[in-house]
Amino acid sequence: MTIIDYEAGTLKDMGKASAKVVTMGDKTSMKITLEPGFDWIKEVSPKLPGCPVWCPANHFGYLEKGTMKVKYEDGSDITVNAGESYNIPPGHLPEVIGDVPWCADIFSRPPPRLRFRPSRPNVERAPRARPDDPNPGRSPSQPASWSSSRSPPPRSWIP
Repeated sequence: MTIIDYEAGTLKDMGKASAKVVTMGDKTSMKITLEPGFDWIKEVSPKLPGCPVWCPANHFGYLEKGTMKVKYEDGSDITVNAGESYNIPPGHLPEVIGDVPWCADIFSRPPPRLRFRPSRPNVERAPRARPDDPNPGRSPSQPASWSSSRSPPPRSWIP
């Protein structure tokens, strides 16, 4: 078991936000504090590549204190209260509700290349064309009479 020591982590100061970051192998944990009046667009967005309007990260964590309202790109929102765990997808903006700063522990997931990707069991795939194939792009079971200028092949041949 590993105990996360945020005091030994790296401090990132972003005005009305601060983060103590600890990295262990491919995992990262942050203790983040947001003060009332924090504005993600003014204080964090300019520090990110492309200055996104909405937070592009996924956050999985536990809100220790305070109340947080999360607004989404689609216009919906959700409120997270102290003592609750959450998983916030990309495309959101956090807001501190009330006069109490909110403090959260946030955990990262492994990088995308290491994530499990479930297979799609009901999708039939055509074999890859060989360099010497006289009919590239055609499944071996697809009649030679089919060509790209005709209507599409039956659904069973589409990869």
